Amino acid sequence: MVKANSSKTRFTAGGAIGWVGGWVLSQYAGPSLWVPGGVMGVLLIVFAKTRFKPAQFAGAIAIMAGHLAWFLIAAVALGIWSVVIFDVLVLAGGLCWLWTKPSLVAALTVAAYELFSLVSNGLALQAAPLGSPEHKALTVHCLFRVLALGLLVVGYRRLRQPEPASSSAVDSA
Repeated sequence: MVKANSSKTRFTAGGAIGWVGGWVLSQYAGPSLWVPGGVMGVLLIVFAKTRFKPAQFAGAIAIMAGHLAWFLIAAVALGIWSVVIFDVLVLAGGLCWLWTKPSLVAALTVAAYELFSLVSNGLALQAAPLGSPEHKALTVHCLFRVLALGLLVVGYRRLRQPEPASSSAVDSA
């Protein structure tokens, strides 16, 4: 027997604003969104559909992994290792730390890096001509950093939630 989906999709103002904002951003930034957005989307699907997922910081890890992939592809394709090596090392280290040892210290360290980088990218964004490739890329960098910061907060809240009691402990009694 097939179960009917009991949850109904509802139109919400927030959903509409998110959809319109995403569409506008995709029209503006275009290819700058493909790599980080694609990697992030694939990871979120993998995390949702498999057991291969981090405990608390799945959203932040997916966002940062997409950002890291973008840095790596740009470094290889454009030969700009000297420009992105710091970001590559910090993002890779932060991802590993959040996944293997999720903690407030790990989240705060990664958040400090993201905040510092957001300010740096924001200043560069102001100086870049509107519509230029630099402006488009910096817009996506800033977006991914803001999303990472927000998802670090969500992950930390999950980290603080008490784990449910294991049913196997009750069954063995």
